[in-house]
Amino acid sequence: MNPAGPEGGNSADVASCLAVMWTAVMTARIRPAPIRHAPAPAPVGSLDVFVTVCGELAEIAKATPRAAMVIDYPHRGRQPGHHRAQRAPFGP
Repeated sequence: MNPAGPEGGNSADVASCLAVMWTAVMTARIRPAPIRHAPAPAPVGSLDVFVTVCGELAEIAKATPRAAMVIDYPHRGRQPGHHRAQRAPFGP
């Protein structure tokens, strides 16, 4: 029989109950590590480029489509002999 009487509990019972509740809360908070997937394959196909020229200077309006046509897609990094001679000139 419980020495504290039918209505009460002793400190060991309270501590035990708190330990069980604490364990349940901490166990519920455990998250599995995120699953790491292999990187997506490189895109294949074409690339659409939308060029707007509203209010642009004529030099920039001409140079922008030329620069868009030399876009390397999918990007394969710098190739030997690759240079930026086709870069559009900006500024006055």
